[in-house]
Amino acid sequence: MAEGYAGKYIAANGTYDISKAPCRLKRIVLNDAGASANILTVQSCEASPDTYAIIDTVNANVNGWDFDMFCPKGLTVVLGTGTAANITVIYG
Repeated sequence: MAEGYAGKYIAANGTYDISKAPCRLKRIVLNDAGASANILTVQSCEASPDTYAIIDTVNANVNGWDFDMFCPKGLTVVLGTGTAANITVIYG
């Protein structure tokens, strides 16, 4: 992992506050695809969040997504519906 970055491993549906402080989302690694319409939502960490991305983890034919984006209001990811994907969020 690049210096200055951390990883958060997620393998169950739910809402995960990755960082409540401003941070940089580097990449989301898809370790194993989800099933049954599993969706990953990437958003800011606040009561009325800004949505950065909505990703279908079931039909993704990639091993991850590069973002390299600044998240001024923190970072939350939500895995929902069906069988959860297995992901790693790389941020700093």
